[in-house]
Amino acid sequence: MRPRLRVILDVLLSSDSWTPVHELARAAGAGVRTVFRDVLELEYILKPYGVDIEKKRGIGIRLSGDLSSIPGRERSLAGRLPWLTAEQRAFALVCYLGHERRVFKLTELALLFGVSDSCVSGDLREAEANLARWSSGAVLSRMKGIGISLEGGEWAVRTAVLHAAVHLMDPRDIVRSVQQSPSQTDIARVLRTLGYAENPSGIFDAVRKAELDLGYHFSWFDQGLLWIYLVIALQRRTEAGYEEPSPFADTVFSVPSRVSVALLSRLSPAPNEAEVRFLSGVLSSLESGELRDSLRSHPAIPDILTRFIASLDKRMAVPLLFDRTLLTFLSSTLSAQIYKKILGLPMQPAAAMQKREGLSDILDDAVADDLIPLIERQLGAVLDPEDLFSFSLTLYSAVDASSRTRQPLRVLISCFEGICLAQFISSLISARFPELAVAGVRSCGRSNGGGYSTEQADFIITTFPSSSPHLSEFAVPLPFEPEEFCRSLALFLAENPMPGRAASTEKKSQDQDTAEPDDLVDAAVELIGSFVFSQLNAPVHSGGETREIARLAASDGLSAKRLKSDLDRRESYGAVVLENTGIRLFHCRSRAAGSPRFGVVRNSANSDVWVFMIAPEPASKRDISMLSRISVALMDDLDFSRVIVSGQPQEIKRSLFQLFADFL
Repeated sequence: MRPRLRVILDVLLSSDSWTPVHELARAAGAGVRTVFRDVLELEYILKPYGVDIEKKRGIGIRLSGDLSSIPGRERSLAGRLPWLTAEQRAFALVCYLGHERRVFKLTELALLFGVSDSCVSGDLREAEANLARWSSGAVLSRMKGIGISLEGGEWAVRTAVLHAAVHLMDPRDIVRSVQQSPSQTDIARVLRTLGYAENPSGIFDAVRKAELDLGYHFSWFDQGLLWIYLVIALQRRTEAGYEEPSPFADTVFSVPSRVSVALLSRLSPAPNEAEVRFLSGVLSSLESGELRDSLRSHPAIPDILTRFIASLDKRMAVPLLFDRTLLTFLSSTLSAQIYKKILGLPMQPAAAMQKREGLSDILDDAVADDLIPLIERQLGAVLDPEDLFSFSLTLYSAVDASSRTRQPLRVLISCFEGICLAQFISSLISARFPELAVAGVRSCGRSNGGGYSTEQADFIITTFPSSSPHLSEFAVPLPFEPEEFCRSLALFLAENPMPGRAASTEKKSQDQDTAEPDDLVDAAVELIGSFVFSQLNAPVHSGGETREIARLAASDGLSAKRLKSDLDRRESYGAVVLENTGIRLFHCRSRAAGSPRFGVVRNSANSDVWVFMIAPEPASKRDISMLSRISVALMDDLDFSRVIVSGQPQEIKRSLFQLFADFL
């Protein structure tokens, strides 16, 4: 149906009485005679649906018959969204213009929101300001006498619409809407009116299958973000493809294209190459809602994170380098936020997690002064500390958690906003409520509260109450403020006494490092004494590096096989190559190692230098601290690195003695 006919039909659908012809002419931006000709054409189109157009001279025109049979009737423009605020209308305008992909008269847009032309003009100015702030590359084209449209490259328009949609409709509310009653909510009403009428349940089914393909669930915010993107992509898809924008030219995505192809194929036949590329970028930018060893990240992130952890160890003496699960999750979280920045995608707003009291100033400084410059130098992405807020929350939790005690009253933490906020809440609980033990931390909704039992915990802390029949629930006040959270939780515990609650005590953690100075001396001497040096003179095929290292570090054939498997698993997350020296770093925890192991391998055939550091599993804080001291030296001490690259084995040993001189 031609745009002008659509406008005339929308005006007629919006009225239960006669509509004067001059009002139709004004809405359509045409003359009265033109409108009469359009009405005749519209009459012909509607007749097969049992709908007639009645005309009464001097009074006007109206529809009669079964109006419910008209295709797209639920998308009628007029008066459908008069309840939106001016701020919301500015977002909705971008969504609608991006959906319809044509030029609109000002009057048409005024009909959409049930406001005056002058109001829409003001809303368009606000929309222009939003587009400039989002820096997507999309712009509003306002052509006098012609109309208004959203212009820009395909990716620019999609990201602009995505930003607008996230501001108009919280992705978390979309998840809730689709899961609970997809056709009966304000969210559904907005989507239908703006033209986004794809099958919501079908999209979510496809998203769940994509999560199965990847081996982990997305955080709830990012699951909603993906759903919005897919709705936009399905509406704007073409068979011809698009010219890829600059962010896609050289970017390597962490999610394989096969996952994107499978997801798109479930929704639309034969997706073109550009659509697959776009979706791979979006999937790579989504954060996990749970801790897993299988998470993916940008190939440069392991090196960046290793360097950052080493600098953090130097600042705060917090050896985290050998916590494999933590590093994998940190890598994935950091990677997702970097992809969002590179591609111009919306990040989770900090409003739900605002107030930064409790975060270490040293940690904030480390992120600003060490991590952000590393990212800019290696990836060209310029980030602000606020862009990495969820990463900082996770990191703070890891730094803080080791010194906290746990008490008999078990609590599950389940956050709609994802694992990062949940981890921060866990840290607060450990610091402020010694009578509580965190029994689990996860993103909300995977099992829903009703799936938890008293065998798992005594109660649940959640941002998404579910009225669990088995466990008490404490609803986290949002926006999240640590002090308000602590006050509310204390009141909840006072008003809801639970069996098994223990009094606060000051227990010393069993795994706390209590090594005496003599033990440290013995450990350092043992590490230096076990130092391994190897000189190779032939090329090593890809994958053979870990076999050679396992052979050198292991004590027997069985432990070598196991050690190689642990090294390969760590390498599957990405290789770590030190930027200044070209040293390739291999590290892992392994049950095949009875004590820490350090070694250097040089290959004259291709000038490769490998350094391996292997911690036992489980490892003491003493063991991890010694290996972390070596990693810091590799990052910061050029003299030490030069000895590693070109020095004799005895020189390397002397450097190790100097490195541990303070307790030898």
